[in-house]
Amino acid sequence: MITEFGQLAGFPPEASRFLENCFDRLLSDKEIRNDMYFAMDNFFCKDDEKYLEILDFIATKNICHKYCVNMIFFIICSAPLKYIYKQKGFSDELYQATISDLGYKLKECRDLYDIWGTFVPEWFKGFYRCKRFKLGRLQYEKIEFPFDNYKGIIQKGDFVYNCHIPSGAPLKERDVLDSLQKAYRFYYSELQGKSM
Repeated sequence: MITEFGQLAGFPPEASRFLENCFDRLLSDKEIRNDMYFAMDNFFCKDDEKYLEILDFIATKNICHKYCVNMIFFIICSAPLKYIYKQKGFSDELYQATISDLGYKLKECRDLYDIWGTFVPEWFKGFYRCKRFKLGRLQYEKIEFPFDNYKGIIQKGDFVYNCHIPSGAPLKERDVLDSLQKAYRFYYSELQGKSM
């Protein structure tokens, strides 16, 4: 499972082998396996942060580093995410673009902490709840404008499309323009005042 996922998400082979070993050790423990599934249920079905507490608890078992536990959790959650994407009519290409962010965060974790994993588990919630999407080079999500006023055009609480620049590749003008075009097509029905 980890190796196949790692190829889709752009994991270095060394990272996939390491995480595969952690995955096997974690899920061979029945209690930890049950805790993982409980965390998944909480993550997909509730709008709170209890899944983070469960992952922290799993990490206290000292089988794998906390950051590895986080990454393995999101790899396991990728199967239900793929099903959700299919149900919503999203393409395989969009799914692959979405999970590529795990590859970026994996490499950032290795660069900063010398550990294959992720130190920002709360970040992925937007992707897995179908609120944030990678469309070409950039990532987008619909949010409420957090500031009081922007030149009388946008007021606090108005919906806007937030844009994030992920790591992983140089930022080139043509890639940004291509991404903006993809975002316009993706959000077109919303921009026309229709539901997505």
